[in-house]
Amino acid sequence: MWEWNTGWMGLALSCATAFMVTQGMKLLFGKPRPDFLSRCRPDLSKISQFAVNPVGNNFNQNWVLVTSGICTNTDDDILQDGFKSFPSGHSSCKLTFAFVVPGLVAKHYPSFLGWTPLFDSFSRI
Repeated sequence: MWEWNTGWMGLALSCATAFMVTQGMKLLFGKPRPDFLSRCRPDLSKISQFAVNPVGNNFNQNWVLVTSGICTNTDDDILQDGFKSFPSGHSSCKLTFAFVVPGLVAKHYPSFLGWTPLFDSFSRI
C-alpha cells in the first residue's frame, strides 16, 4: 500500500511539474497559434503606420513586420493566449507517461523495463 501511494504521488508530482515547466516556457518564448490572425483582426490599411522593419519590402511588399498596435481586437487576454502554442502540452504528457510510468511498473516487474522503448513509441502515436 505504501509503494502504491508513493507511486501515485510521484506520478502526480511529475505531471504537475511537467505542466508548470511547459506553461512557463509558453509564457517565455511561445510561438503564435495558427488562428492568431483571426484573434488579432489586423487593420490592413494601417500597415505603414505600425511597420517596425520594412526590410521585407525588398522581397515582397506584403512582408512587413508590424507591432501589436495593428490589431483591432482590444482584449489582451485573447491576444496573449494567441502566443501559447509552443511547446505543446502533449510533449509534457509524453515525457511523463513514457518515462515515469514504465519506471513505476518496472519496480515490481523488472522484465517490463525492456518494453520502455515500445511504450515510448506508442506515446508518440
